[in-house]
Amino acid sequence: MKKLFAVIVSIGFSLIFSQAYADGTSGCGWGTTLFKGKTGKLNHLLAATTNGSYTQIFGISSGTAGCNPDSQVSIDKKQEVFVASNFENISENMAQGKGEYLAGYAKTFGCSSESVKGFSELTQQNFESIFSENGTATEVIQNTKDILALNPQISGNCTAL
Repeated sequence: MKKLFAVIVSIGFSLIFSQAYADGTSGCGWGTTLFKGKTGKLNHLLAATTNGSYTQIFGISSGTAGCNPDSQVSIDKKQEVFVASNFENISENMAQGKGEYLAGYAKTFGCSSESVKGFSELTQQNFESIFSENGTATEVIQNTKDILALNPQISGNCTAL
């Protein structure tokens, strides 16, 4: 009876995970690697289930099993954490047009070492547009991206926009 219950629970979880990946991909993880190139609902279900059992977490954090730790989601999160953790320091550096926190902020956008000076000058010139009163880290990042988008000479040297 316990085995039957375990099978039913396993099937239930498998169905839940398969619905999570109903878009046709199984995400990343060992399941995706093991079932790469195979088609059919069963293979898709097995890949998604395997990915859902902690292998995806390992793959994302280690950059293995078809997972890319430098994906856009990861980059956005790194930017958000950096800005939230250093909000005041970035604000002060940006107002001055220089400083290690501002240089670090430029690096979160993938700006080359040569373009940090241009990034710093540009963000200083647009400080009031980037840092609004009561602005959040997310707003500061989006405002910076908007300013960079208008300046291809600098944004062309930044790979994580």
